[in-house]
This record gives sequence, structure tokens and C-alpha cells, in this order.
Amino acid sequence: MAKLLDLSFDGSDVRVVSHLQATSRLLQETLVAKMTALMTRVQYRLRQKYSSGKYATGELANSVSNPRAEIGQGQVIGRLDVSSPHAQFVEEGTKAHVIYPKEVIIKGTMASLGKAAVRRQVIGKAALHFYSDRLGKAVFADYVFKDPISGKYHVRNTLNDMQEEFRKGIQEALEGVMKR
Repeated sequence: MAKLLDLSFDGSDVRVVSHLQATSRLLQETLVAKMTALMTRVQYRLRQKYSSGKYATGELANSVSNPRAEIGQGQVIGRLDVSSPHAQFVEEGTKAHVIYPKEVIIKGTMASLGKAAVRRQVIGKAALHFYSDRLGKAVFADYVFKDPISGKYHVRNTLNDMQEEFRKGIQEALEGVMKR
């Protein structure tokens, strides 16, 4: 079988090496910029999803921050921070479990901490305090049995919904660099 093309490059042409290095840097910068923009869109969509629903307070939505991208091990990696301590439980769900109160409860308003919440002290020990829809009144309890919670899978679903947007965005970024 005859060879149609046999090409090798030993790096001796300084102009070619310089061009390849510049193109590589430009390609990396372009891909990082595009991925950062896409992660900003993911952040926006997650904030929308986390802001809706019966129990949405905005705490989870506001915890989604810092969209960015970086190059690591030959890959462009998109990242987002989610600082809410219960984000994983909302995303993946939980098994049935018991909830206990926090150990320290301060009587009165916690204005010095910048919080408007009022904490109560019941017979000198910590207690959970919540409103029960079922009972139609406020409840104080030493512990609560919590039923399993189904996961919402907002992150996974958002990324699945945006697959085509990611593909097109990366393709456009690559084509833009290659045309130069």
C-alpha cells in the first residue's frame, strides 16, 4: 500500500514552533473564556431552580457562586461553588433520619450576629422549633423523625439540558481560533 502523505516535524522551524505555541495559548484562553461563560449560564439556571418551590428561602440559590473554568490535565474544567450545607441533600436526597437540635441555643434576638432570628430556650435545653402543617401550629421537640427526601437532581438535569449549548459553544470557540 502506498503512503499518501508522510509528514514529520522536528521543531527546527522557529516560525512554525512560535505559531503553534501562540495558537495553543490562544486556544486555551478561548476555551477557558467560553467554559466560564457557560458555567455562568449554569449558575443562572440553578439559581432559578433553587429559588422556586414551596420551601425556597433563597439561601440555596444564593449559595451558587463563582462560575469559572480552568485547564487541568489536558482538559477544560468548568466549576461552580455551592456553599449551602444542605445542597447535597437537596440534590441527591436523603434516607429517613432523625434530626436533633443544635447544642447551643441563645435566648433572645441575635442582633449582634446580624440575624433577625429569635431563638428560644425550653427548660434549659435545646429544642427544635418549627411550624407543622399537619398539626396547624408551632411545635417544640427534642428530636424529629424525618422521612426520606427524594433528590431534585437540579445540577445533573441542568447539565443534561445544556449539552447541546455546551457542544455548540465549544465548537464555535474552536472554529474561531482555527480561522485565525
